Amino acid sequence: MSDNFWLLCYIALVRVLLTWLGAQDPWRPNEGRRTGRLESFAIEKPADFVDGPIFTFLKAAPAFDRLVLLFNPPFQENGAVAAFAEEMRRRFPQIELCPQLLEIPHPRDYEALYRGMRTTCEQARATIGTEAEFHILLSPGTPQMHATWVLLAKTVFPAQTWQSSAHDNESAAEHAYIPFDIDAELLEPARREGSLQPRLLVGSNIIAESHAMRRVLELAWKAAQGSATVLLLGESGVGKELVAQAIHRNSRRKSGHFIAFNCGALPESLVESELFGHVRGAFTGATLARDGLFRAAQGGTLFLDEIGDLPAPLQMKLLRVVQEGKVRPVGTEHEIPVNVRLIAATHRDLEKGVANGDFRQDLYYRLNVFPIHIPPLRERREDIIPLADHFLLRVNARRSEDGLPPLRLLPSARRRLCAHPWPGNSRELENFIERLSLLANGEKIDLRLVEEELPPVQLEEAIGRIDVTPRSGRGLNEILCEVERRLLEDAWSRHGTQRAAAMELGLGSQQAFQKKCRLYGIEMPKRGAV
Repeated sequence: MSDNFWLLCYIALVRVLLTWLGAQDPWRPNEGRRTGRLESFAIEKPADFVDGPIFTFLKAAPAFDRLVLLFNPPFQENGAVAAFAEEMRRRFPQIELCPQLLEIPHPRDYEALYRGMRTTCEQARATIGTEAEFHILLSPGTPQMHATWVLLAKTVFPAQTWQSSAHDNESAAEHAYIPFDIDAELLEPARREGSLQPRLLVGSNIIAESHAMRRVLELAWKAAQGSATVLLLGESGVGKELVAQAIHRNSRRKSGHFIAFNCGALPESLVESELFGHVRGAFTGATLARDGLFRAAQGGTLFLDEIGDLPAPLQMKLLRVVQEGKVRPVGTEHEIPVNVRLIAATHRDLEKGVANGDFRQDLYYRLNVFPIHIPPLRERREDIIPLADHFLLRVNARRSEDGLPPLRLLPSARRRLCAHPWPGNSRELENFIERLSLLANGEKIDLRLVEEELPPVQLEEAIGRIDVTPRSGRGLNEILCEVERRLLEDAWSRHGTQRAAAMELGLGSQQAFQKKCRLYGIEMPKRGAV
């Protein structure tokens, strides 16, 4: 194989296997046990190092350039990683070893495994480059890890999969051929039948873990199949332009231009010229003719952001363009046909604007052909951590270029992020992660740092109108219990999943949330099996 042939070979947390082998503590590294199944991280007697799946594989497989090793904190504290690295350098000095710390609450936690493993894959791809070939060794780890690796290798992180084994003291490595294509064989037919919401659009950078955001992507995909005018509604920072770009890139106009314009960014006199163009001499300073954005977007898509800020005189002119498909440049009576797909967006309540006379009713109906409401981040908290990981990945890519180690967001800090309402939505979260990266000391972003930069949690929204005034026979404990009960009910009603509700409330686990609910007699509706 060439020197550019890379190995992304992971050993992910061997605790459950150690339990199976007889260890009392599943989180304790193996200390010299000769099993033949696992690398024996012998600290006191390095000579007793026993080959496991990784060294078995490396002895039999073709040459690779890089080995990425996943491990958890106990192995680092015990010195096991250092012992492994020393043995690695002795046996395979030509292979670069890249240890990666993975913090998860339990080796059978699918959600934590998926988050950590996918983030590590994305970091490797950002560091090494997309042209490299990646390989995953499936032999080490738990069944939950194996399943997660297969899903990643067959979907968002294409890679070759391998297995290793040792028979009669001879090492063997073989390709683990997985005879199916998840997207082509399973997802695409379901999309055609309408039984599956498309989570990812071609060329889209939209993170959609929540049901609400998946619904947005489903509507965006449907909008892309036609040519109707789309109206994107939502608060500032929710990603309206990203959705508009996704619609364009998945439409029949994807080969044309996508042009974005903020209707409130320029004075009225300049907005008209910017949109519709002008002829030479149309006004003072017009020494050259200008086509305008409608004509520049010919055959493509024009995205008009903050359409609610469009001055009233220009609303009538925009209405004529939408109705007639023709623009009239400033300074001429001639109309020019245009073929443009229009997508508008606003954070304002246009219906209220129509009622107040600030926005033309006829223009509103022309724009509101295919409305898509993008919910704020506080209403889709399942997206907070994936977004934070995505923004942190960008930060770490820049840090890598500067020779700095990557930053890690600790679990306690993640839970605190989920409790914040994020009034500025995704844009605020992105800037916050950027600020944390500059303030962090060392390689960790911990709870203390996040608490220092975020305001205290405001409980009023979730508590509602609870009467907290002391009354006869109603003491402090009863009032606090009522507050806690309301928080539990509110978190469950907004998220619909116990895990997400527990994360928001900082309870640490789904089991802790269930225990609290049982304490207060809160009945949660049963969800259908998936």
